[in-house]
Amino acid sequence: MFVGRVSIDQVENPKGVRVQPGGAALYAAMAAKSLLKSVTLVSAVGKDYKFTDVFSLFDSKHIKTFNIPSSTFNIRYDQRGEAQYLKAAVGAGSKIGASFVPTKLLAANSIVHLSPMAPTKTVKIFEKIRKTSPKTKISINTWINYIRQSRRNRAILKDLALKADFFILNDTEAKALAQTDSISTALRLLKAKMLIVTLGQLGAIINGEDVGIQMIPALNVPLENVVDTTGAGDTVWSLLSCLQTNRGPDEVSHYSLHNLEHKMLWLGSQKTRKLTIQKTRRCNRVCHRIKRGGFAKEDTGLYPTMRKMLNPRCTLVGSLLL
Repeated sequence: MFVGRVSIDQVENPKGVRVQPGGAALYAAMAAKSLLKSVTLVSAVGKDYKFTDVFSLFDSKHIKTFNIPSSTFNIRYDQRGEAQYLKAAVGAGSKIGASFVPTKLLAANSIVHLSPMAPTKTVKIFEKIRKTSPKTKISINTWINYIRQSRRNRAILKDLALKADFFILNDTEAKALAQTDSISTALRLLKAKMLIVTLGQLGAIINGEDVGIQMIPALNVPLENVVDTTGAGDTVWSLLSCLQTNRGPDEVSHYSLHNLEHKMLWLGSQKTRKLTIQKTRRCNRVCHRIKRGGFAKEDTGLYPTMRKMLNPRCTLVGSLLL
């Protein structure tokens, strides 16, 4: 289950300007849908939302429509892929609350991901889920603007990091939450059951009670092949669904980074439905073999094979396949 905003995004980067469906919860839910049949998206949009076709992937009764503008974001990326939010209007996303969570769907083996929302709202949703289904795993992701907004927000988020099963930040957010300029210091100061810090094209660091600190490198993707990095980090968390199997957190992180974080194609939502669970798992195995063996000239023979597995214009196809 993914709880959070669905938005209308205007994305500006060196490749051009596009208006497309967005929102951390939507990106993560769509990625999870390619792996699992049972995926729920809990969100809210306005009547002006023009990408409703993406909702056909989910039970639309959990996506409420209000007579106010949808959440909108205007994001500009520079040549290095650094994002600048020129406009952020929460709109209908402000209506999302604890009452939206369909408690009947919560179970001991279920996972709920709380995408970036106001910390005061996130804690209420978290507490309701914990009270209703104590064994449900909960992951939490936040946003740099919430961290910088106030000391109170930072205190709430640090407390949630201790209570949630997974707490997810990028390196900038981790340093801001820890109030330091050093990522190593941030890792030492931030306490969590399982802290996951993404490092963009470098990969991610996980720091957990049972696994210690581990670096999970990402595949080396030529930057000229990257079309759009929007939502790349958000899709990583959909692989947390693998925790319902016997995979450990380090293996989940490997699969997440190598098969989801580089989903940098423009969101062709209508193409996503063509991605089947079987094809995705086959791609996972190929990607994992590449990771173990490293890149070499002879590895290029794998690219045509992977292209045949997946539609190369689909949202969840990594730029590795281009």
